[in-house]
Amino acid sequence: DNSRRLRELGATEHTEMWKEIVPTYLDWSTFMGTGDYWIVRSDDISIQARYAERGWINGLVIGGPFVKGHKFEVTDIGGSGADWDGFAMTWDDRRVFESFPSEFSVDSLIHIKYTTDRFYQAVSVSHSDRSGNTWRDSTPLRLLEISTPGGVRITIALGKNVRHWEKRFMDVFITMPFQASGQDGHCGRGMRDFNIDWQGSALAAGETLFSWTPPALLFADKARLAAARTDCVGGEEVEDNRGACESVLEPTEFGMLFAKACMQDVCTGGQEMLERYEAFALRVFHEYA
Repeated sequence: DNSRRLRELGATEHTEMWKEIVPTYLDWSTFMGTGDYWIVRSDDISIQARYAERGWINGLVIGGPFVKGHKFEVTDIGGSGADWDGFAMTWDDRRVFESFPSEFSVDSLIHIKYTTDRFYQAVSVSHSDRSGNTWRDSTPLRLLEISTPGGVRITIALGKNVRHWEKRFMDVFITMPFQASGQDGHCGRGMRDFNIDWQGSALAAGETLFSWTPPALLFADKARLAAARTDCVGGEEVEDNRGACESVLEPTEFGMLFAKACMQDVCTGGQEMLERYEAFALRVFHEYA
């Protein structure tokens, strides 16, 4: 129920919610670093992400007192044989999904729906050239829809194979009420300043909730890991992507509000990012319009 969801987030209508959220997308620079970082850090909620090259997320872990010290983790462990071609999905380090689609829940702590990404499918169908050779045809996505206590909801789109690369990645979308005790991390402080201490959110020694750390992160030079690659992969300027981004985002009510973030991500991630943004806009419209 969209009205109930807005109340959980402390808003009475979707425009009220978006006037607080949208400046984040307008003002943030796209994070391009590599390593493990806090996404949300508060007294009750701990959410951490693992970033691969060019800021692609390939690991997420959710824990803290709000789930009574338990943790849910989804991580790219490489190779195959995990829950889905290299992704491992666990609750307290125990595998939780034996089949697809499926659901998992623990009392009132967490409910996870593991399903197809219907939004991305809709985009794929609308753009398909029937050749089977495009990025959208060769990059399957699955969806984790996670509900946790206190009105915290997390959507994770899992993807694999990007063009000729054997790459696994995640798109993470989090909605949650403001934490009265305070919060920080890459999702911000929730205080309308929209200033993010990107490098200051790096995990300190002993803070990680991840069960497994790739050797590359254990031994790599921290300065090199934090370095951001901001050049456009196609050689264009960021502004050159405005028309394409506005074209795919315009059909949904809120889409145009994310045009600036789309332009930067298409610059650093390639033209395929357009389809991911279109799917994102559809998902947001479905949840809150």
